[in-house]
Amino acid sequence: MSDPNQAGGAWTLLTGHGHVLVEIARNPKARIRDISPVVGRTEPSVQAHVAHREAAGDLTRPRPGGASCTP
Repeated sequence: MSDPNQAGGAWTLLTGHGHVLVEIARNPKARIRDISPVVGRTEPSVQAHVAHREAAGDLTRPRPGGASCTP
């Protein structure tokens, strides 16, 4: 991912959605609060990304917490 401490910001090929999906693929049992610092986004931002992907049918979330990619 990008280093949020790096001066001047960092360029990345992936969108916020992409970073979140990669992290979920790496750790399917991760919670929103676990994903947030890894991808360098706020918890509400990660929640929004997950909700968008869930609405699109790309993710399913067992309650409470985790997310997983659907084939």
